[in-house]
Amino acid sequence: QMDYEEFIKYFTHEISYNLKMLGVTWRASPVIGEGKEGAMAVIRGGGYADLPPISIYEYYQRFLQGTLWGVAAREATQEYFDDKITRSALEDMGVFAPDMVIPTFANVKENAERLEQIPHIRFEDLAVVLQVAYQSLGGINLNMTVTDDILEEWELSFDELYQRSLDNPRNIESVQMVELYKMLDEMASYEGAAKNLPLFYVITNTGQYLGAASILYKEKMRELADSLGEDILLVPMSIDQFIAMPLLDSSGVRYIANVLRESNGTMPLSENLYHYNCRTEQFRMISDVPKETKKRGRYGAIIWQVDMQQY
Repeated sequence: QMDYEEFIKYFTHEISYNLKMLGVTWRASPVIGEGKEGAMAVIRGGGYADLPPISIYEYYQRFLQGTLWGVAAREATQEYFDDKITRSALEDMGVFAPDMVIPTFANVKENAERLEQIPHIRFEDLAVVLQVAYQSLGGINLNMTVTDDILEEWELSFDELYQRSLDNPRNIESVQMVELYKMLDEMASYEGAAKNLPLFYVITNTGQYLGAASILYKEKMRELADSLGEDILLVPMSIDQFIAMPLLDSSGVRYIANVLRESNGTMPLSENLYHYNCRTEQFRMISDVPKETKKRGRYGAIIWQVDMQQY
């Protein structure tokens, strides 16, 4: 097994590689302090002298518990970026601009305190929050919340920036609506059954990252309507995706709602389903669906699997 000195060397080098792939001029170098806990990966470059160090010892503990050293370095890189550091990185790359903004969803109830501090608009039991988002070639995702200070700096209102994000061709092209069976066709339990499934789609974006708000792009929802018909049932799985299917009857809606409530301990974006009327292009939250006790059938198992699957 790799000893601590070797881990420090390879871990720090990998962080530097991740930063290079991200596109920043920053690099990491090891600084050995007092005792094992004093070992730090110090980030330098780009004229940012106040960038905090990364505790190498913390990630070495993950390594000892079974995390691969390269994975530990990737986790360290991803976890390093809070809003302040993300802004510094985007400025270092020269991409801190309104065109980098995407709309995202947040659950109003679960994020009440946060939403008091940031500009947003309501969307039924969700809130539309704007994020500056960036995805690197190496797959490191950066995002930071658009605040009132940023809006003032860009001389834009929230509504103006929101509309700009919806009109952005890059955002529109990023929307993906993937037929669900294509994500499940390698699963033995569903082989041969895909053709018998109704049309289910996963709505997200190319990075499957903060993609649930892709339902807000009208052009893409019109394309979906061509496949699913005039009425669409939307299941809010997470901040990354919705599942779309033809609107079910009342018993079907009740069944899907109860599957969503179970969620196997995971937190869905919302416990409520949504109805999208393709003729009016309007969304309506389906609330007050009665709870019932029923074993999960095939549809429930499919939705459950998508919720748990990393794709």
